[in-house]
Amino acid sequence: MLLLGLDRDEIVEADRRTLGTERLGVRDQSERLTTECAEANRLIVLINARNTVRALMLAEYVRYLTRFARECHRVLKPGGHAFVSFGTSRIAGYSVDLANLFALSATRGGLRHVATLIDRIPSRGLLTHRHESAATIDDERVVWLRK
Repeated sequence: MLLLGLDRDEIVEADRRTLGTERLGVRDQSERLTTECAEANRLIVLINARNTVRALMLAEYVRYLTRFARECHRVLKPGGHAFVSFGTSRIAGYSVDLANLFALSATRGGLRHVATLIDRIPSRGLLTHRHESAATIDDERVVWLRK
């Protein structure tokens, strides 16, 4: 980004707006820890007790999934299909089924959840960790939606 001519302040602002960023202020967190998804909110409360930054990250991601589900509903033709892929996730020691949270958001947004397809990922010596604090990716889940 520096090579493209952006200054450091612009880079920091872009990083703050990036989905999954850890650059989240913890001020005014109570309203930011709430989403439209009751299932996610229960999990966010548990994660917040262990790690506020991770709880804020999950809340922001769930809000993104809700906006994305609405956009899928907007752009799909009647009878159209969408397939959205998710890896398994653990946050602060809790298993987070992002595929299910997305399917719930999509259903609330007017789409029909046809199925969630699960493909197990055997390690077989392949890289299944993203970084030292990440858990193994055990499977990939594809949410199949229809308008």
